[in-house]
This record gives sequence, C-alpha cells and structure tokens, in this order.
Amino acid sequence: KEQIRQKQLENKDLEARLAFVNNQVQSLGKLTSLEVLNSNEVRNMAKTIEDTKDLGKLVKEADQLNEVVNSMSDNYLTALEKNIANIEKEIAELEEEKLELNAEIVRSNAQIDRYNNEDLPAKKEQIKELKERIASSFDKAWIASTGEPAFIDILNINSDPVSLYNTLLTEINSTIRDLENKKRYIDELRTRYNTIYELNYDPSSNTNTDYENEYRDLGEIKLKEYQEKIKEAKDNALKEFRNDFLAKLKANFDTVISQIDALNDALEYARFGEDYYRFVASPRKEYQNYYEMINDPLLLTGQDIEAKEFTEKYADVIEDLFRQITFVDTSLGSDMRVELERNIEKFTDYRSYFKFDLLVTDNSGKTQRLSRTLLTKSGGETQTPFYISILASFSQTYRLYLNEDKNTSIRLIIFDEAFSKMDSERIQESIKLLRNFGLQAIVSAPPDKISDITPFVDKTLCVVRDNTMSTVREFADLHKK
Repeated sequence: KEQIRQKQLENKDLEARLAFVNNQVQSLGKLTSLEVLNSNEVRNMAKTIEDTKDLGKLVKEADQLNEVVNSMSDNYLTALEKNIANIEKEIAELEEEKLELNAEIVRSNAQIDRYNNEDLPAKKEQIKELKERIASSFDKAWIASTGEPAFIDILNINSDPVSLYNTLLTEINSTIRDLENKKRYIDELRTRYNTIYELNYDPSSNTNTDYENEYRDLGEIKLKEYQEKIKEAKDNALKEFRNDFLAKLKANFDTVISQIDALNDALEYARFGEDYYRFVASPRKEYQNYYEMINDPLLLTGQDIEAKEFTEKYADVIEDLFRQITFVDTSLGSDMRVELERNIEKFTDYRSYFKFDLLVTDNSGKTQRLSRTLLTKSGGETQTPFYISILASFSQTYRLYLNEDKNTSIRLIIFDEAFSKMDSERIQESIKLLRNFGLQAIVSAPPDKISDITPFVDKTLCVVRDNTMSTVREFADLHKK
C-alpha cells in the first residue's frame, strides 16, 4: 500500500510537470506567428527549449509508472501481506530462541561457577593424589627419563584423553593378567624347587625373601666352595689326561719301534736279488720337540708331567701341544672348530710324529731311501717295495719268527693280479722271497705270467671260461722244478 501511495505521488508530480511543459509548448507555438522577438523572449524561449529536452524521457517514465500502478492487483497485495506475516512469525520465533539462549547462558554460567568452585578443586586434588601415587610407585629418575616421555609420545599420537584412558586401561588389564600368569608360574617353580631340594618355603608368598636368601647363600658361599672343588677336579682331570695322553703316545711309540724291529727281523735274511731291505722310523722335524718330550727319560723314571724338573724343561712344549687339542671356547666359529678337530685327530695319532721309510742296500753296501727314489723308478721297480712290505707284514702278523714247534698258524696270503708290472726276473725273485718267508700263497695272475710263475709254485690251476661257463683245470708243466 505504501509503494502504491508513493507511486501515485510520483505520478501526480509527473502530471504537473507534464501540464507545465504542455503550457510551454503552447506558448512557444504562438511565438511562431510573431514577426519580431526581443532578447528577453529569446532567452525565455531558450530556457523553455532547455527544459523540454528531457520531455520524452519523462513521458516514458510516466508510462512505466502507470503500468506498475495498473499491474498492482489484489494478488500482489496478498503476497506482500503473507510475506509480512511470515516475517513477523520468524521474528517471534527468534525472540523465543533468544529467551532460551539467555536461559542456557544462565545455566552455563551456573555450571561454570560449579566447575570453578567445586569440580575443578576436586580434580586438582585428585591429580595431586595421583601424582603422589606415581611418585611413590615409580623411581623419580625413571619417571623423568622413561615414563613421562613415553606418556607424552602416546598422548601426541592419541590426543583424546578418554580414548587414551581406555587404551591404557586395556593394556593395564592385560599386564595385570600377564603378571597373574607369571605369578602362578613362579609359584609352580617355587613348589618344584621345594620338592626337589626338600624345602618348606611358602611358594605362594608375595615376597621372594626366602628364595633370595637361598640364592645368596648358594651364590656367595656354597658356589665358591663348589667352584674351588670344580677347579681342583678340573686340574686333577687335566693332569690325569696329560699323563695318560703322553703315556699312551709313549706306548704307541714303543709299539711302533717294536713292530719296525719285528719287520726288520723278518727281513734280516730275506734278499731280493742282490738287495737287502730294512724299515726305519724317525721323528718328523715339525714334531721333533714333542717326540723328544714324550721319550724323555724323566718320564721313564716314574715322574709325571707336573714334576718340577720335567715342567721346567718342557713348559712351552707342553703348553703348545695341549693348547692345540684342548682349547675349548663356546665362541669358536665353525672354521676354528674344524681346525680344532683336525688338530685332535692329528696329534692323537702316533703316526703323525713319525716319518717311515724303506732302506734298500745293494751287494756293494750302497744304501738308498725309497722315499727319494720312488718317483724315478719304473712300475716294476715300485712294485718290489710293495711286495717286500706286504711279505714282511704278514710274516710279523703270523709270528713266523717263533720256533717251528710253537708256530702253527695258517700263514695264508693271497695276491690278485700279482706281479702285473714286473718283468720275469723280478717275478721270480718275488716268489723266491715269498717261499723263504714260509708263507702259504695263493697267486692269481694273467696267462702271460704263467711261464714265470709255474716253475716256482707247487700247483698251477687254469680258469677257462666259455661264454658264461667257467671251469678250473690243473696245468701240467713238464719242466716244473
């Protein structure tokens, strides 16, 4: 309604201006009939013309205002009234909300006052008690270095106090259950300990005083006694081991020498062609110190390895020998363990201390060592020492050096593919040597050796094969001696 009233006022103003302009137009129209215009009239006409230059625009605005006035129907007024009603309702609702907010402000202020005057002091007191409990439950240095930094780190990850509390509470409950399980396990261990060692301590006690006293007694008193006994037993065992070790090596050395002597006795009257053979055993240079220590007369006089005179003489040698076979360390690597095993195998084997050789002496008395000439000889020449060694060994094994009436052994020796690389002369000398030893020999040889072997054996059998059938027949030699 107010807009309509304003538009009507504007319209009246425009109509008044329009009437004025029309009057001016009519006045100016009369001027066209005048023959002479004075200067005053010219100025009035100019001003009138100036005033009428906006006539078209004003007419157009008047038309637009008339259209707006005409278009303002009852529907438009109804819509405006409805909007006004809605705005008045919204204003009422806002007034009501304002009242509620004021009431909420009052309640909040009251709650703030309660927090400041009641809850906050109570929380501060609770925090103070918790800090006192933490200080009494944990070491101050641990809190500063470990506990509090860890808590801050967790708090940075999970900043929600409620969520953090629930998380820590879950972990605490889990830890409590774990502690309870460990307590039960400790009680079981205590019970087993009491049963094994027949003690009457309380296995379910919350303190460990009895068992700590037991541990202290064992660790500080009895353990020292046991350690002294263990050390004494270890020293005695090591002393016994060293004495037994050297005694067994000495016995093995003596056995080797006696066996070499027995072999040489068997070879004393045995001759291969114009040559004599003799076995020798000498200490290796790298084991010379060990060999001399083991064969030292001081050990033969009943003194043990701990005797002062013997120890002073061979202290370094003894230490070096047993360090290589008794050094034990749990930190040894696999390579060191393998090396230790090799040393044990090497130093406990009496053969490691000896260098064996076979001396060959010809009719002129010239002597050569087999170890120096072996690689320069032919196949037949290298087989000869082999047969000498075999025959002497069997002779010594069968104890052929005993008197005839005491020696009833079978004396059997078997050769397969015998004399394969020897010439006729060496074959014949080998068989003669075999017979001189008094051995009962069975010799298997290829057919091309028959002419060399048959004249010197008691019986010759030929094995004849026809496809898959083999037969054995006696070979008769009219010239057999």
